[in-house]
Formats: sequence, C-alpha cells, structure tokens
Amino acid sequence: MRTLQRQIIWHRRAQWTLAALMSAALIAFYCFGYRPQTQRLGVLQGTIAARRAELEENQRRAAKRNEIAARNEKLKAELERLKKPSKQQELPELIKELEHGKAQASLRRYEQKLGVPVRSDLFCEQPIALSFEGDFTSIFEFLRSAEDLPRLTRIRSLKLKVKDDRTGQVQANLSMNVYFSASE
Repeated sequence: MRTLQRQIIWHRRAQWTLAALMSAALIAFYCFGYRPQTQRLGVLQGTIAARRAELEENQRRAAKRNEIAARNEKLKAELERLKKPSKQQELPELIKELEHGKAQASLRRYEQKLGVPVRSDLFCEQPIALSFEGDFTSIFEFLRSAEDLPRLTRIRSLKLKVKDDRTGQVQANLSMNVYFSASE
C-alpha cells in the first residue's frame, strides 16, 4: 500500500511541478513573446497610419501637381500661339501692312513718324506715331486690322477728337510700339 501512497504523492508532486512549469512557461511566453510582439504590432500600426496619412497627402499634392502641369501645358500652347517679336528687317513690311489697313479703312490725312528705336537685352522697341482722319467705323476697322497684325505691338496712347459733328468725322492720334527680337 505504501507503494500506492508513494505513487499518489509522486503524481501529486508531478502535477504541482507541471503546473508550476506550465505557469512559468505562460509567464515567459507573455514576457518574452506576446507582450513585445504586441508592442511592436502597435508601433507598426502607428507607422502604417502615419504612412497612410503621408500617402494621402502626397496623392493630394500629386493631383494638384498634375493639375498645375496640365495648366502649364495649356499656357505653353497658348504662348506658342501668341505673337512673337518680329525681326528688324520686317519693319518695311509692317509699314506696308499699316498702309494697306489705311487704304482698306479709307482713312484720310494719314501720317506716320518712326521714333528712335530703344534697345534692351531681350528686344528692340520701335515707336511709331500715327495720325489720321476718318469716320469712327473706319478708324475702328483700322485699329482692329493693326491689332490683328502678326507682330508683337502695343498701343501706348490713342486720342480721338471729333472733327465734324455733322459728318461724324474723327481725328485720331495713335502712338504704338512694335517689338523686335534683339538677337539679330
């Protein structure tokens, strides 16, 4: 019977020992396995959230950048369509085009005076003073034809003065600049 009692005691001790080992294993697993991995997982989730926010911000910026790039391309295309400075050799041709516009608009007392060209690093500015007479629609037609010239021009001043109220005649004094490229 003693052997049976000893076996029971031995089994009881073995159960307690196994329970203690099991508890120690659970505590070791928690301390060295579960808790560090949970903390690392929390850090990784925080990093993921930060990177996700950064990604969304970058996507928003990229969309804006794409919008700006599209706008830049549109402006570049528009710039290509704009008038470019002429070459200095084209001045006689410009004067002929102005005189052709004068003839089409039926203007009278047409006078033009070329000013002294002003040179800069990028362009040359040629002032032209024009004076002429005609009815208002003729003057408007001439101004429109001057604006439609394939040259880069700028009207500096325009003075209109009624010449005759009954006939609607108008006297105009126009000061304009024509721009030429300076790389000639």
